[in-house]
Amino acid sequence: MRDAAPALAARLREIATADRIDHDELRKTAVELFELLGLTPEQAATAADVSLYAQLAGLESHGLVHLPLYVTGLIDGTIRARPDVRIHRNGTATAHIDGGR
Repeated sequence: MRDAAPALAARLREIATADRIDHDELRKTAVELFELLGLTPEQAATAADVSLYAQLAGLESHGLVHLPLYVTGLIDGTIRARPDVRIHRNGTATAHIDGGR
């Protein structure tokens, strides 16, 4: 997948300067980027779908507009690509979720 980095970088530059971006191309690019940064294919697809949905719905607080932040976090380790998530139930309506930090 690391061999794909130069082509992916070129596509990201094209997307950044485009007037319109094809939904499917943007999703594919986001999936590939998340995979390159260590997410499993399933996690990468989910991350891309959720971010793209948020962007298209106008919820820019979680949209692809934040892709540079996600990339930086995955590179510097502040976001873990494969965290050890554990759910501890506290009650019928609450739970403690340990994100592996």
